[in-house]
Amino acid sequence: MTNYDIVSKRPVSISEVKKEIEEKGENLNYREGKLLEYFKKIEVIPYENIEKIKEEIKEIGINRLDEEDIIKILNVIPTDGTQLRAILSGSGIILVDEDVSKILDILKKYI
Repeated sequence: MTNYDIVSKRPVSISEVKKEIEEKGENLNYREGKLLEYFKKIEVIPYENIEKIKEEIKEIGINRLDEEDIIKILNVIPTDGTQLRAILSGSGIILVDEDVSKILDILKKYI
């Protein structure tokens, strides 16, 4: 059991979580502190770019690619088609080479 109530559920990117934790300032609990340490060690897409990237990926028009799948892409930041396809394989999404290139180009533009 936790002392938290679930108000709503929606997929969020690491960047969004990092921003929320940073906004708390120094009033972090143990878990939040550890998360912030971890986030500083990994590559994270700047928060300001998250919505732009989401929109650009949605505009490609890939069937069955939903918000959760896009968040997975943003959290892992794949650098090649094999990584991108692996991220989406659990959702049963098969990408053509053209869509892979478009997504990777979008990510490169904002990293």
